[in-house]
Amino acid sequence: MAERAFTDKSSAPSEKAMQTELGGAYPYFKALAGIPNSFTREWVFYRSGGWTMKVHDKKKVLFYLVPMKYEFGVNMAIREDEKTALEEDPELVAVRGTIKSAKKSQEGFALRFKVEGQSDYDALESLIKRLIDIRTR
Repeated sequence: MAERAFTDKSSAPSEKAMQTELGGAYPYFKALAGIPNSFTREWVFYRSGGWTMKVHDKKKVLFYLVPMKYEFGVNMAIREDEKTALEEDPELVAVRGTIKSAKKSQEGFALRFKVEGQSDYDALESLIKRLIDIRTR
């Protein structure tokens, strides 16, 4: 992945700064952040990596959006039952390999993606929508 974009703790990224740093990936960042309407979005500063957008429902984090130079990362942890359901979903072929190879961590099975353009966005949009469906049943 590229270099982290926002490592200055003094203030969370502004929209203008996001547009500049993310470049062509900015619309995809905004679109993914906007998918989970009922989830809370908040900027959190981590000493080890700078500013990250945390998207959660007060109980569990849905995903993290990590701004980078001209791209961004999407990090998430899924539960074992979610992993099984997502592996079997025929609409998630583009991310199935990543899901199947996810390593178990304390929070669940860790998934990491990077988004630079439309095809990356399309695969993650489907994954996030499906995960929301599973968690809101």
